This record gives sequence, C-alpha cells and structure tokens, in this order.
Amino acid sequence: MSVLQQVEMDSERSLQFEREHAKMFELLGNKTGKRVDRNNVWEYFDVVTCMRAHNYSLPDWYTDALYREMSEVARFYWVQRFASTSAIVRLEIGVFLKVLRDHLLTIVNGSKTLLQRTFQVSIQHLMAYSAHDTDVCYLLAAFGVYDQQSIPYSAAVVIELLGPEPPAPRSEYRLRLVYKKGYLDNEGTYLQFGACTEQPADRGCPLDDVLNYLAPLLLDPDQFFSECQVEQRPYVPDPLKFLRSPTPFSCVSSQRTTYTVYVAVACILLFLLCLVGVTVGLCIKRTSTTEILRREIGVFLHSFVQHMNAIVHASVDGTPEINRTNFSTSPTMAYSAHDTTVTSLLSGLGLYDNQTIEYSAAVVLELLSPDKVTSASDHVLRVLYKRSWHDETGTYLQFPSCPGRPAADGCPLTRVLEQIRPLLVPPDQFTQICSVESANSSHVGFTLRYSPFRTFALISFTLCATFVVVSLVVFLIRKCRRQKRMLQDDEQVVFVRFDHQS
Repeated sequence: MSVLQQVEMDSERSLQFEREHAKMFELLGNKTGKRVDRNNVWEYFDVVTCMRAHNYSLPDWYTDALYREMSEVARFYWVQRFASTSAIVRLEIGVFLKVLRDHLLTIVNGSKTLLQRTFQVSIQHLMAYSAHDTDVCYLLAAFGVYDQQSIPYSAAVVIELLGPEPPAPRSEYRLRLVYKKGYLDNEGTYLQFGACTEQPADRGCPLDDVLNYLAPLLLDPDQFFSECQVEQRPYVPDPLKFLRSPTPFSCVSSQRTTYTVYVAVACILLFLLCLVGVTVGLCIKRTSTTEILRREIGVFLHSFVQHMNAIVHASVDGTPEINRTNFSTSPTMAYSAHDTTVTSLLSGLGLYDNQTIEYSAAVVLELLSPDKVTSASDHVLRVLYKRSWHDETGTYLQFPSCPGRPAADGCPLTRVLEQIRPLLVPPDQFTQICSVESANSSHVGFTLRYSPFRTFALISFTLCATFVVVSLVVFLIRKCRRQKRMLQDDEQVVFVRFDHQS
C-alpha cells in the first residue's frame, strides 16, 4: 500500500504541483528549521489547524494567505496519497466493503445471524464503526461521492437500507447515504451514489446498482494478504518455515543464511521483551504522576466538569447552553478515543487496573438524579466499563471517593468532582503547563498506589530477560563459529585425502 501511495506522491503531477508552490515550502523550511516537502506538509498544516481551532497565538509570519495556500497544498496531496487511484481505494477499504455487502445481503435474505458473529440481532438494527479521516475518505471515494475535500473532525457517513420487511426481492431495496461534515453539521446532506447520478439523492439508489458499482473494489481477506505480500529476499528465509524444516543446519546452502536465522530468533525474543516494556509503559509512564495525567486528560476533564455543572444547574434553572449548542437535560455525548486516552481517563477517575486497553473498549459515564432535584448533591455519577467489543454488558466500577458503596449505585457527583479537581486544566492554561519552564518547576507526585514489590519484580524481570537474550545471542554466535570451523576442518581433510590419492 505504501508503495502505491508513494508512486502517486512521486508522479510528475505531484512534482509539478510542488514546484508551483516552491516558495511556500521554502518559507516553511526556513521558519521551522525542518525540511518541509510534499510528503510531510500535511503534518504542519494539521498542527496550525489545531492551533487555530483552539485560539492559540501564531507567529507573525503565519498569515491567512499562507494558511489558505497550505490548505490547498495539503488537500491536493491528501487526495494524491489516499484517493487518487482505484487500486489504493481497493486495498484500503475493499475488505470492509465485502463485509458490508455480505451484511446487507444477509438482511435482505431475512437471516438474523450476521457475518461471523455467534449472537443474533433483529432485522432492524444499527451498526456503528469508528474510523479515522482516511477511512472516511476511502469509503466516500469507493461510493463515488468524494468531493476531494479534507474530512472534518467528527464527520460521519450514514448508510441507510430502505425496503419492505425481509425477506423480499433485492430489486425492492434501496440504499441512501447521508454525509455529516463534522459535529457542527446537525442535519447532514444526502449524497447520491456514483451508480445513480441521474436520480435525486434523497431517493437513494437501488441496492443491486450500488453493489454492482462496488464489485471491482471488493476484496477477500485471503486475497488481501496474497496481493499485499512481499517476496522473500535472498539469504533471508522465513524463520518459522526454517525451524519447521527437517533440513539440518549443515545442509543449508549458505552459512550466511544460518547466521541470519540465529540473529532473527534473537531479535524476535528482544521484540517480545519490548512488548513487555510497552505494556509496563502504559502502566507507569501514562498513569504514574499527577502532572502526566493533567497534561493527557486535564482539558477533557475540565470540559466534562463544565458539562456536568451545566446539566445540574439546568435541572433547576432550565435548558443548559454548552458551546453555544442547546441540549436537553438528558443528552448523550460520544467521544472517540485511542487506547492511551482511555488509559488516562480511567487513571484520572482512579479506576485503572494496570491492564492494557483492548480493542473497542468503552467507558460510559452515567449521570443519575431523582425526579425532584434540590441541590447538586442529589446527583449520582456511575461508570460502566466495557473491556472490548465482545464484552456485551460491561462492568460497573466504583470511584475511590466512595469506598464500600456498591458500584451499581454510583457515587455522589460532588464527591467525584472533588476527587478529580486536582487534575483539571483550563484550555488557556494548557500551553503554559506544557512549557519547558513549567515542566522543570512542577512538582511531580504519584497518584497511583505504587507498589515497591511490583517495581522490584519488574526491574528484576527486565534484567533477567536482558541477560537471557544477551546470553542466547552470544551462545548462537559461538555455535555458528564452531560450525564454521568444523566445516573448514572437513574441507581440509578432504583436500589431504585427494592429494594423497593423486
């Protein structure tokens, strides 16, 4: 995939566009002290876009005209890299499109068992997928509705299947697509599929026409691996295949190959050790100090507290106004997050169990209140943690500020807010606390119950594992040298015998 993308980035069209904006690249390089070109300009554009969105001060040389030019250039190379050819789109989204097609056909046929899942859902249901902006770009391009614009934050693609109660002929079903361009787009816009450009978008497109349009892009998982595989280089065999082979080491045609396998095995062991280090890093680096948590999750917690206070006050005073958008007093706010963010959130709430965050985990915060609210202390906050997509029910966790209280009963909101108060960071103070001077002068204190025994065990395990890896490497190198000397001795013996016979 990266090869196909780089081919487009190195095409004459891409190079010509870079030459047309050479002055902009030169200016950015001089001001940043880095080499800025077509391959990384989007990184700088992404940074300044975030700074503008959060009202951070920008240098004097950064003008609106420069921002517009950077936006044009970044958008051009975005399309070149991610949506310029059907081959790129097919490899990026083809497997998902096949899953989507099978899903739709299963519904039309009236079956309740979907795909490879072992549980059943009703015919009318909602499937939600989290995605990056690149994934949204691939999906829109595959459907023929991509407008070659950058994907806004929190954009959403909604695919609606319209038709009679299944089972029914496929010709009676239609697909309709709604595209919401960011969280500020409350209604979204109907877009017409590339297979039905002559029909109104709000009427959708026949299901068969859409599936036929997508057919060249569909990709089986097995086919995906076969098309993306890279040929083996000479003298670098697959270590697993080599170890399963009955051929002894001495029969390998190249001594260099034997040595390479030894080194590869040692590297695999070292890689496993690095995985342990990454896991430990999640437990210590991201959760061990107050200052780390404040930098990681403090701004979000500050917004969360403001949200809670607005809802609490609105339960008595009226409808709250949050970020100039009116919500009811019973809203649902959804945030997408990486596993590191979930780690920081659970740590900030005092609920992290030092385990890695699994794929598709979710943290649900529920604000409960009686019918008649007289004060903020009447509200209760409850947290539900779903460890992964296969955890259908989740588990209620109790805040440290409410020991002994059942987790399902939650904790008074006032106690929770008091517990997380030291972690709150107003947005306008974030830059200040992240400066070098602030970092050097800040007092760092542990927020987790730190176990000396756990630390000793961790250090001991790391040292022992390092010793084992080093010893194994030394042993393998010596063994390789001994085999080499034995082969040389054999060659000398053969030579002597040949000379004697002659």
